[in-house]
Amino acid sequence: MTMLKNIKNFFNQLSSYLKSDVAPIANALDHDRELLKIAYQKLVSFGNLRLLIPSQHGGLGGEQSERMEYNMLMAQFSGALLFLHTQHQYSIGQLKKLLPHDKISKTLTELSAQQRGVGVSNIINKSVLQIQQTDQHLLLSGKLPWVTGFNYFSQVLLSFDFNEDIYYVWLPFQEVIHSTSSLQISPPIETAVFSAANTVSIELRNWPIAKNDIIALQPKAAMQPAPPPPIYNFAGAAFALLKIASQSRYANHPEAQINLQLLQTRWQAYYQRVLSNETDFFALRSDGLYLAQDCAVFARIVCGGEGLLASHPLTRISREIWQYTVAGYSNDQLEAYLKVTKESG
Repeated sequence: MTMLKNIKNFFNQLSSYLKSDVAPIANALDHDRELLKIAYQKLVSFGNLRLLIPSQHGGLGGEQSERMEYNMLMAQFSGALLFLHTQHQYSIGQLKKLLPHDKISKTLTELSAQQRGVGVSNIINKSVLQIQQTDQHLLLSGKLPWVTGFNYFSQVLLSFDFNEDIYYVWLPFQEVIHSTSSLQISPPIETAVFSAANTVSIELRNWPIAKNDIIALQPKAAMQPAPPPPIYNFAGAAFALLKIASQSRYANHPEAQINLQLLQTRWQAYYQRVLSNETDFFALRSDGLYLAQDCAVFARIVCGGEGLLASHPLTRISREIWQYTVAGYSNDQLEAYLKVTKESG
């Protein structure tokens, strides 16, 4: 009961803060690094970094339903904060799947106690990371092209495939250069949307991983697929767009009411699919994108000229949908998106 009360209090506090403090500056948070840092630290003080950490390790004990609720709520108010915290949430999810494990238990307890955020990089493609095995180390070389949260997080959880196992190790999220090895960080990549979240590339040269540096090993065959965050992000963005449309200047037009009801019905159906733990994540993510885009087009129509204003929430959400579309991109995701596009054409 205490855990449920803590989570309820967390969401009440979070919702109030997003409405009062984040909504007025939501557009600026996508590109203003100083504003984003202040807002990020405020959310840390609420305990959002502990949301998915089990209660026995000092966290709030949230599971998939709380993760979905969190992402849907954040997507309505700030994609930049959501995108930043998604890195940490995904890392915690990866670690939780490795429990029970003494080293993982200790790690989660430390992260909770220190309220420390964690970046993430997943390298399954062996052509991206070259691995040389010596008597005492694995030496990693290669470029991790997209790692978000530089200057927000102190560590990056790196997982990679080697000899039929998935290795989980920490990388320091700072530049380290030695004579025989180095970890170099690029300047922040200026993306069109979440530039304030500080996405960078990490270049490794003979970076040594000793046995004690390995957090955990998992047989590759035992890996369990997890829902990609944009499933929840698209649901939250679509919900916010329909709310904007329902309060717009032309919302009471008879044709607008018909279209609004149709989209609300589609949103409810999609929401139920998300709740049902549908396992075809690529299709679910693609259908979410299609729904969010349709909601954005409708909102633009009924908002009229107001929707062109840079400060209008429609502008921010439409831009952020673009970012959710490509986050975690893969050939499988591309094919799923193209399939939806073909079926709708």
